[in-house]
Amino acid sequence: MSEETKLPEVTQDQIDAWKKEHGRVFVTRHPRITVYYRLIGRDDYVKVMEAQMAGRDAEIEAIKLVALNEIDYSVFDTYIGTATVIHDDIMKTAGFVAVQSEEL
Repeated sequence: MSEETKLPEVTQDQIDAWKKEHGRVFVTRHPRITVYYRLIGRDDYVKVMEAQMAGRDAEIEAIKLVALNEIDYSVFDTYIGTATVIHDDIMKTAGFVAVQSEEL
């Protein structure tokens, strides 16, 4: 898709339908793209790791698995840091955050 392509707006009715189907729904907004998504689960994470082992981009694979709205994936090729930022936000929401362990 080109930058001129207008993707459908997400409505409150659509968000409500996603919540009914997935429970919790999140949104991350980047200046170039907005992604509505569900939590990534253990099975999803295994698929992402398998994709990475097969040589595919794990960040984009994770986004594809959990994204609920239509996305112009060409944004990730044009603005290469965008996938990383979106992916990191998705993973933080799922509990992938740095914690500090201490020896007792």
